[in-house]
Amino acid sequence: MNKMFSTLAARISLILIVVTLVFMVAFTVYLVRDRSDEMDEMILQKGLSAARTGATVMERTLNGIIDNSMFSTNEVFDRTVVPIDLPARITTGYAGASEQALASIRKYHYATTLDSYLDNVILEVEDEFLKDPQIAFAVLVDVNGYLPTHNSRYSQLLTGDFARDRDNNRTKSLFDDEVGLRAARNADQPYLKQVYKRDTGEVMWDISAPVFVKGRYWGAFRIGLSMDKAAAAIADLRWKLILSMGLLLLIVVVAINRVTEFMMRPLQLLHGGVERMEKGEIGEDEIARLSQTKGEDEVAVLSRVFAKMAAEVKARETRLKKQVEELRIEIDHTKRAKQVAEITETDYFQNLRQKARQLRATESSEES
Repeated sequence: MNKMFSTLAARISLILIVVTLVFMVAFTVYLVRDRSDEMDEMILQKGLSAARTGATVMERTLNGIIDNSMFSTNEVFDRTVVPIDLPARITTGYAGASEQALASIRKYHYATTLDSYLDNVILEVEDEFLKDPQIAFAVLVDVNGYLPTHNSRYSQLLTGDFARDRDNNRTKSLFDDEVGLRAARNADQPYLKQVYKRDTGEVMWDISAPVFVKGRYWGAFRIGLSMDKAAAAIADLRWKLILSMGLLLLIVVVAINRVTEFMMRPLQLLHGGVERMEKGEIGEDEIARLSQTKGEDEVAVLSRVFAKMAAEVKARETRLKKQVEELRIEIDHTKRAKQVAEITETDYFQNLRQKARQLRATESSEES
């Protein structure tokens, strides 16, 4: 493709690409925000559904305990907690921890009438929720925030390592912090969503649903959704959308470039014909090709009109050349006649003519 059409095609492609880019960027931004909000809402709805499901299962379990006479209603509603003393071999390992930290870890060890029984009944149920990687914990708590049975990952044996025990042994705990008590005492709303800052440094969505036993408020089922994992999932979705739209944009750019070149081809052929027409180099075959251009668009019509004009110009050029050749021959004849006339009119030629006449006259008299 010559320079002119390379530039023109590039301009057309650039304009189309820029317009497409603007629309695709705007659409991508909208799509990313919309899908991110949608995923965020989906994650929260998943947490809400898990909390309600867990609360329903816990209600059936606690009601079943009473109905099967495993424990009485009063025993199920007994809020008494008995501190569990930690062995010296464990507390010795906490020597380097501050009083505040020690107070924090001591709160994890209380026993109630139900806790040992619930370890065998609800632990597997709670652990089922943790199969979802975005759910950090799923637990039953009473109205005071007491957690009788934590998930298996948070019910590991004590080691004497303060940080390890704080993070991995959180069962039989009393979570009486502001978020914990709000979740545990929410008897009026079908669910409660809060931001929960764990003492381990994690920040989560805490979604809880109330648990009723025999028509009385017992506590709540709490679901902890990892905000980091939720943000990572949203970020992963965002990048997938951006990469997908980027790939689509690349395909569109290539398609625009190819389509532009294809659409410019008839105009390129026409322009080539015009250039060769200007130089007098256009041939009959090229004129024939242009005259056979298909389509009813402007370029196709212009190509056929130009081919007709070129054929006429070519025919006129041929006729003109023939006329010029004929005129040149006539001019040559005229020049030769003029040259002969000029020669015959010279004195020298006249003298020769006179002498020739005299010579013929002398020859005639001698013969007679």
